[in-house]
Amino acid sequence: MPSSALVKNTKEVMQEESTEPITETLLLDLPNEMLARVFSSLTLEDRKSFRSVNDRLKRIERNCGGRHFTDIGVEWNTSYKIIVAGDADMGFIFNKNNMDIDSMREMFKGGYTEELEITGDITAEAENLLPIAFNTLKFGRLSINMFRPNSGRLISRLLDGKELKNAAIELRFRSGFGKFVKEVKQMLREIPHFDIFRLSSGKEQSGSEQEELIDDDVLLHLVKHTTSSYIDVEATSITSRGLYDAFKLFWVNGVDKEASFNVPRETIDHFCNHFVDERFTALREMFRHKDSEATFSWSETRVAGEIQMCFVFMRSRKVKRCYQAPLATRPSTVKRRSV
Repeated sequence: MPSSALVKNTKEVMQEESTEPITETLLLDLPNEMLARVFSSLTLEDRKSFRSVNDRLKRIERNCGGRHFTDIGVEWNTSYKIIVAGDADMGFIFNKNNMDIDSMREMFKGGYTEELEITGDITAEAENLLPIAFNTLKFGRLSINMFRPNSGRLISRLLDGKELKNAAIELRFRSGFGKFVKEVKQMLREIPHFDIFRLSSGKEQSGSEQEELIDDDVLLHLVKHTTSSYIDVEATSITSRGLYDAFKLFWVNGVDKEASFNVPRETIDHFCNHFVDERFTALREMFRHKDSEATFSWSETRVAGEIQMCFVFMRSRKVKRCYQAPLATRPSTVKRRSV
């Protein structure tokens, strides 16, 4: 670690504490509170070097907050509880033997992790403890397995009051969630604005459970509050009206968005009937010759200053055709190109 950087940051902290002239002071003679402030003012690389001097500095650095973690993993159920937080050269583990809430809150305060992943059968204890521990933690990606209502309430509490415009959230539903669809739907309707949202459901879920989860209201909320939404649920109860209302958000607002979800063929047929403009003829014909179930997605981008509406059909996760129409000029035909 460059000694000049450390001396500069140390003197700045000491100058804030006193207006008296600064004399040479051994760094290790400083009180813990001042050393914590020194840590907070250092770059991540200098911070790593500084904490390696001795165990005292390691403890101070650990508890002063503002840490950058590559990932944080939480595995939780009634018999097994563990939180593993790692950075470039150091890891921290909390288990049922040392899971002190104050220590955890100090560890993660003001910190950032590229990914926060929570798995297991979330209990009421986890629902109460984890939002406190991660209260000021920012994350680039949140990944949670959904088993019961506690999972949904945990997500709501983790997202509460956070600015997540550049974050990605991934929810994976597993067996048993069908009993709590009402609570989960309410949670989906309340999520704040963020960048990327992914929702998937295990193959063991019945079609009726899936259909009940994703309806017109949930779809419209997700399209409004995300830049990209990927709903990997085989069955939904999205109607042609819900599809049309979501489509209008792309058409009217002129913003860059993307959405992908499954709808039955008859829903697409009814959706296409909303359009009488001849430029949608090719689009309607394409829709009606697809299988009974298909993945419909669309996105809107700006090309050479013009707003482009791109309709895409996806089958087996492979894009088949892409139809583009410059909305500004409103052509009478739809240009077609292969992808």
